[in-house]
Amino acid sequence: MGQIEKRVADLMEMFADADVSAQSIITPMLTEVAFMERRLATLRELPMIEVHPNNLSKQRPTQAARQYRETMQQYNACIKTLLGATTRGATEEASPLRDYLNMLKVENTL
Repeated sequence: MGQIEKRVADLMEMFADADVSAQSIITPMLTEVAFMERRLATLRELPMIEVHPNNLSKQRPTQAARQYRETMQQYNACIKTLLGATTRGATEEASPLRDYLNMLKVENTL
């Protein structure tokens, strides 16, 4: 089993208790979330700034930086959708899934 498939399985387990009507939103997004997590990890390893060889004060973001920013925006949108799908009609009782999603939301907004 590949890393993405394992992550999808882990996410599906986390969302197993979600409302049945929310499953139609949640299930397809889990694969996308896992893919984006892997892509973001790959992009983080690449240089994010290009420096002009003759003038070190001239810098610009690389294509990897632009892709990272775009992917992170999509990832955050998916997390917000997943979080919204799991919190509608939720009770005041805290769940491990909700705690995890809140943690992701905080980490990805920094």
